[in-house]
Amino acid sequence: MLIRILVAAAAMVAAPCALGQTRVMLKSAVKMETAIDSLLLSHIAEITGDGADALGAVEVAPSPLSARDRWVTVDIEQVRGALTKHGVNWGTTSLHGSECRVRLESQAPTVQSESRAREARPGKPEPQPVSFTGPSTIKMMAAARLADLYGVERGEIRIAWPVDDTGFLEEPVGGRRIDLHPLGVATSARVPLRISVFEGERMVASKLVTAESLVQREIVVVTERVARLELLSEASIAVERRWVSPGPKAPATPNQVIGRCALGHLDTGRVVNVGDVGMPLAVKRGEVVDVHCLSGTITVRMKARALSDAKVGELVQLRTEGQKQTFSARMDVPRRAVMVVGGMEAVGSSGVPRSAVEPAAVSTRSEGPR
Repeated sequence: MLIRILVAAAAMVAAPCALGQTRVMLKSAVKMETAIDSLLLSHIAEITGDGADALGAVEVAPSPLSARDRWVTVDIEQVRGALTKHGVNWGTTSLHGSECRVRLESQAPTVQSESRAREARPGKPEPQPVSFTGPSTIKMMAAARLADLYGVERGEIRIAWPVDDTGFLEEPVGGRRIDLHPLGVATSARVPLRISVFEGERMVASKLVTAESLVQREIVVVTERVARLELLSEASIAVERRWVSPGPKAPATPNQVIGRCALGHLDTGRVVNVGDVGMPLAVKRGEVVDVHCLSGTITVRMKARALSDAKVGELVQLRTEGQKQTFSARMDVPRRAVMVVGGMEAVGSSGVPRSAVEPAAVSTRSEGPR
């Protein structure tokens, strides 16, 4: 009986691992160096399971430590928010602990020691062009993988690599297999790469390298001031090719701008981002629209009043004059909505009042000779 109980307990312990469970346990306190770019989850938590590498690279707070503020407290809700923004699967991830206190390891520096530290610490490397000529190196393969991630050509990416990883990245590939696994997404300029090197059936090296990239893309520049809700056209913009960050505020492409309206005032010379423009309203609440109800070869046309604002492509609730019943149709162009039903007998069940359908508003469409 005792053996059965022990076996059952062992199976319960092993079950989360078998299901790919990832466990994150916040540390109560940690000591950190002053010179860090950002506070990562791996700095303040013990992470176990299949997703440990990916979650360890999640940024919890940017530049959290300074000589003036030597204590930083990160609570569990802040960590939960960072993981949710990263897109973590909470079905296979568990978060434990309450908070972690982060303390500077060194005492507050004097003016002289701070000056010496600045001189000794190399500046942040700038993204540089990548050479894809000559014998293949780990750096070449990693750069090609990042170019594919961002959807650009090899010559359209510049990368800043960590100085400490220069020797590893410059190693020739030779006959070895290099596995590259990005732990970030294409909307982030800083992407951690898990690089594993295999010789035959043996892994001889594995490193987590964080690269910061710039990509060359077509951007849109405002050539004359655009007012809020004004439509952008080819006359009010110019298209240029520039080196830009592929971050969440990435510049919009010409196709994402022309025909859209400005969500705020755009001054001359401004680079238009994706969040600066949106689809114009096709109808405002209370306005009357033409509704085309398509049923097989028959088209029913009528007037109806919109019960809310709607953009092109959105569904809007409509009501015909003198009727209490409402129905939905999709805005096709400004002041015109279209709905499709299975047959004329379905017109009533779709929400369109039969009394709103006038004989003169019904037409048939020819489908051509059979």
